[in-house]
Parts: sequence; C-alpha cells; structure tokens
Amino acid sequence: MSSYEVKPVSAEELDAIVRAGQAERDRQIREGIVRAARAVAKFFRTVAAAVSEAYEAERKRTEAQARTAMRGHWASGD
Repeated sequence: MSSYEVKPVSAEELDAIVRAGQAERDRQIREGIVRAARAVAKFFRTVAAAVSEAYEAERKRTEAQARTAMRGHWASGD
C-alpha cells in the first residue's frame, strides 16, 4: 500500500493551491521576460558596437585613400 493518502480538498484549499500555482507561473513568466529583454538589449549593444567599429574603419580607410590621392595630385603638379 502506498504511503500517500487521498483526502478530500476543500474549496478554500483548492483555491489557495491554484492561486499559489498562478503566482509561481506569473513569477516565472516575468523572469523570462526580463531575461529576454536583457538578451535583446545585449544583442543591440553588440550590433551597435560592431557597426560603430566598421564605420570607423571605413572612415579611416577613406581618409587614407583621399590623402594618398591628394598627394599624388599635388606631386604631379596638376
């Protein structure tokens, strides 16, 4: 025979169990939303940093090309 016994549950006890379950579910949902929001924010920070680095590298490359072109222009006497 099992050590568990089945006993009737009053409406108040059942209501308390349901409320506790709903509160736990709501807490887990909130935690999941917060974790997801943090992950999305981290993703956008990472993307923004990568775009910023790419922009800066392109700016430096373009600046170097322009400087070289101007040196060639002035050196040729045009």
